Amino acid sequence: MERLIFIFIVFLTTLQSYAIDTRSFLKRVISKAVKEPSAFFREIKSDTEITLPVKSGYDNVFTYSIIPSFFPFAFISPSFTRRVYLESSLPQIDIGGGLEYFSIGSTLARSSEYIENISFWGYHLKSIFSNSFSSKIRNFYGIKYSYNFCELDLSDSKKYELLGVEIDEFKFKDFGFYVVFGVEIIRDVNKYFAIQLNYDMSNKNVIMKTGWYGRWFEIGLNFYPDGIIPIHPVWNMRLSF
Repeated sequence: MERLIFIFIVFLTTLQSYAIDTRSFLKRVISKAVKEPSAFFREIKSDTEITLPVKSGYDNVFTYSIIPSFFPFAFISPSFTRRVYLESSLPQIDIGGGLEYFSIGSTLARSSEYIENISFWGYHLKSIFSNSFSSKIRNFYGIKYSYNFCELDLSDSKKYELLGVEIDEFKFKDFGFYVVFGVEIIRDVNKYFAIQLNYDMSNKNVIMKTGWYGRWFEIGLNFYPDGIIPIHPVWNMRLSF
């Protein structure tokens, strides 16, 4: 609980540093998101893409992103990682991937006379390698491929604004090849801390992720130095078996 409180204090402090009032901050975020929708959705999707190794003593990990993908953005985002080689003289090798889908797109289109179509979906594939430095520390590294498709069609009958920012329709496909580097520390039984750096070679962006995780959940902060929203608090369900 202390970690969760700390994470949201950092998040709220960041919001305060970027804007004196919430309305002006949100207006800037919306303006940047409308100008670069692919970057905005890439960030939200990246929060769902877990690039941690399978925990020692387990063969599989199932993850599901709760915040911020499902709340508040209604993205369904299951992912699965399988250990295919146990560390010996060679590193542990994990492979996996996941799907992301905007679950209420068709509902919004049906319920609004102004939205003709809204669609968002994507997937990612990854391969992660890990080596132990000691019984409690190991480094991990690997590659990830991420693909996004997003489409928003609006009726021609009116102009659309949100907080004074004009909203335009858009359609794009976005992909990225990432390299991943990180360190995992075992603090106690089923208590882990990890910090990692993801570099998007396709879009020349850097993401830093920190996380605490245990038997059931992971909480953390994702940092996007050049992003639409610089800091994202994350909360993921993480089941190892």
